[in-house]
Amino acid sequence: TCSFYAQPPGNWVTDANCSNAAVDGQDAEIRAGVNITPRFIRANGVVQDQVTGLNWLRNADCAGITANWGDALGYVTELNTDGNMAGNDCADSSAAGGNHQTDWRLPNIKELQTLFDYGFHGSPFLPDTTGSGQWSETDPFTGVKTDFAYWSSTTYGIVLDDALRANLDDGSTDWTSKAATQHVWAVRDSD
Repeated sequence: TCSFYAQPPGNWVTDANCSNAAVDGQDAEIRAGVNITPRFIRANGVVQDQVTGLNWLRNADCAGITANWGDALGYVTELNTDGNMAGNDCADSSAAGGNHQTDWRLPNIKELQTLFDYGFHGSPFLPDTTGSGQWSETDPFTGVKTDFAYWSSTTYGIVLDDALRANLDDGSTDWTSKAATQHVWAVRDSD
């Protein structure tokens, strides 16, 4: 049984099947902790996460190089402008007419953490397409890197010259100077 506060009608609603719990802002809208198979759907150079609704570039290393935080933001701007990162075609053809999307961004730290699967004790801490096994090349992402962490858009609140990063090698997050170099992986909200 699910109970939630609905707007409208502005009162508590109880739903025995939890079928109407996906109301804006409710836990069921995000579906955290729910086992959805397949977890990821691949199409047109993009991987959609069925749990979070986020769309990730399928190639987790489209830029092909590590970059400082400012350059990472620039590569995402380049991706939005011409479909490339650091001059590399990112193979995104998910927009109308087979074009690339124009609303990619650097993920925040919480979005990167949604990819972690701590059920696996070994690098990388990512699930496979079904969400029931450990990631392997092309399932569902390509180019996943574990030698450096991935930048997030999240600035470290205590030191504004630092940003948070996610390490797929061990499932950790920490911060480093924005002048350091890390990998770049773009995300966008679903349509």
